[in-house]
Amino acid sequence: MKGGLRYYPNFLSADEEEQLLRIVDTDDGRRWTKVFRRRQQFYGEVYYHTSQDVSAVQPTLGMASDEAIRADEAPGISPTAQDMAPMQFLVDKFYNAFFEAGNKPGQCEEECFVFGRNRPDFPIQILVSEYLDNFGISSHFEDEEAFGRVIATISLLSPIFMSIEKPRKHSNSCQDLLHETKVLLEPRSLFVMSGDCRYHWRHGISRHRQVFIPCTAGAGGSSSSMRVVERAAPLYRRVSFTIRHLLPGRKQVGSHQQSRTSAEQEQ
Repeated sequence: MKGGLRYYPNFLSADEEEQLLRIVDTDDGRRWTKVFRRRQQFYGEVYYHTSQDVSAVQPTLGMASDEAIRADEAPGISPTAQDMAPMQFLVDKFYNAFFEAGNKPGQCEEECFVFGRNRPDFPIQILVSEYLDNFGISSHFEDEEAFGRVIATISLLSPIFMSIEKPRKHSNSCQDLLHETKVLLEPRSLFVMSGDCRYHWRHGISRHRQVFIPCTAGAGGSSSSMRVVERAAPLYRRVSFTIRHLLPGRKQVGSHQQSRTSAEQEQ
């Protein structure tokens, strides 16, 4: 798709979706840490949230072992990065026949391999977020200093519409929009942002209470009917996997903590 926005329905099989949910929900949900209004998990490398300069919600250095999680000894406030190994099958899926099967003459490498063939650009972090009820996320740009040129999102369990906006000014707060649209993220789908979509368009999820899904028409006919999905607890749950390559220029957890400690010592 032009502009760097690509969408792949049924990127995951039902079995793969179940496998991912078993990983994140294992040990009675102890892998989850509530960050503001939603629960999250980090796999792979960590990064410091540039928009939230609050140490209590920043990932800590080091990995949380399975033993620590089961013993309830993992940090209870700061999300601690977990081993990427259980998620490796998901990363590998970006380089298998799913994309190769769709190769066509003239198709660029980016369309065949989402993160390219260069291993240093491969994903090194997966952020898992849980959305219950009608909670959303404000429209925002992905940090250009923290993340690479490709942002991939996989949705599980429930559908949602993601709003895509191109503001006149490159700012999360600018309300003067040049263009806007919405993309339906179906369960097990893959949504990819690169190029213009990654750097010049914001994305977010509103707090609307219902998701209207167009019904598929029967053979030879058309349909304007809609299936309505209610975003209400306890039935509505969406789990998203944001897959990224972290850049060396990102704000580091260790450097921030060290500089803060030095400043405190000088006082």
